[in-house]
Amino acid sequence: MANDIKYEKPIPSNNLVDAKEYQNIDTAIANAVALTNAGTTLVKEKEMAKLIAENSKDAKYIADNEIPDSEKMNIDNTLFIKSSAVIAVTHKRSEEHPDAKKRSLNQYTSQSLMNISNSYETKAQKGDYEDFAKKREKSLNKIRARNNGITNDEITGEPLKGSGDFHHKNKKTLFTDPAQRLDPDKGILVNKSTHQDIHKNNINDEKSLEEYKKRYKRNDK
Repeated sequence: MANDIKYEKPIPSNNLVDAKEYQNIDTAIANAVALTNAGTTLVKEKEMAKLIAENSKDAKYIADNEIPDSEKMNIDNTLFIKSSAVIAVTHKRSEEHPDAKKRSLNQYTSQSLMNISNSYETKAQKGDYEDFAKKREKSLNKIRARNNGITNDEITGEPLKGSGDFHHKNKKTLFTDPAQRLDPDKGILVNKSTHQDIHKNNINDEKSLEEYKKRYKRNDK
């Protein structure tokens, strides 16, 4: 949790706001922000009201309507939002909200979350996970084959040559969620020639991959 992370607390931008209100955000962040083993920072949705300086009803509306489900995670029946999504919301509110007090509080939240993401502990965790991920990725082909009983190229249907290649449905440099990166269900198992053709055709996301697969089946007929 954030209360175990040493990070630089921002300097308030509005001295007319009571210092206790900034302290309340510090307390909310200590109880709301969690660091995953992948070095990703998450925010408990139930603490959003305090972090964006709104009442609970409005905060829930913003969370439901301005933050896509892809930015949310349910962990042990607790709903979390990726801090990058919360930073986007608070940064926008710090620039555009008509209330100067709320602008300042949202700016404080936004900067606090960025400072946590840039803290030594977070960077160290990301580094440790990256070392683990590189090793784990090399075995995703075997893991997917074993878990799903796959023996054929998932695009062409031809028998796999050797262990096959694992291809991420969404290009890692565009879709950076570290947890999805090591999920064998977030990719497909193909032969090396198929893998090369996928990249040759610049297939970068799941939707394009499905279209590529359909085209292959039509051409194969």
